[in-house]
Amino acid sequence: MGYIVAMSLLAIALLPQSRSTVDFSGTWRIDLQRSVYPGDGLEDHTLEIKQTPDALTLNSPSWKSPLVYKLDGTASVQKSRTWESVTRTRWEGQTLVIETKRVHYQPAQETVTTDSFFLQARDELVSSRSVNTARGEHGFKLIYRKQK
Repeated sequence: MGYIVAMSLLAIALLPQSRSTVDFSGTWRIDLQRSVYPGDGLEDHTLEIKQTPDALTLNSPSWKSPLVYKLDGTASVQKSRTWESVTRTRWEGQTLVIETKRVHYQPAQETVTTDSFFLQARDELVSSRSVNTARGEHGFKLIYRKQK
C-alpha cells in the first residue's frame, strides 16, 4: 500500500506544471478609476483576449495588429531594422508572466518589459507592467472589467 501511495505522489510530482487552468478570454474594459498609470496618457479602451492552450492573443481597436504570445515557454523573436526583441511566457501559479527583452541598435540600449496578468475576481483582470531601462525602472497597473 505504501508503495502505491509513493508512486502516485511521484507521478503527480512529475506532471507538467507549466499549464494553468486560467482562461483570460473575453472582452475587457479598462477601469480608469482603479488603474494606476503614470501621467495623463490613459484612455478609455477595451482589450480583446483570445486564449488557446498554445497561445494568448491580445487586441484592441486602436492597435494596428494583435499581439500573439506562445504559451509553451519557447521564445518568440521579432526583428526590425532598428531593434530585435525576444519574448517568453511562463506561468507562476495562476499568473501569466510575459517577459520581453528588446535591444535597440542605434543607440545601443536594452529594455526589459515584464507583464503580469491575473484574475483578481471572475470578472476582474489585473495587468501590471514593469519596464527596466538604463534610465531606471517604472511601471503601472491596469484593472479591467469583463464585458457581458
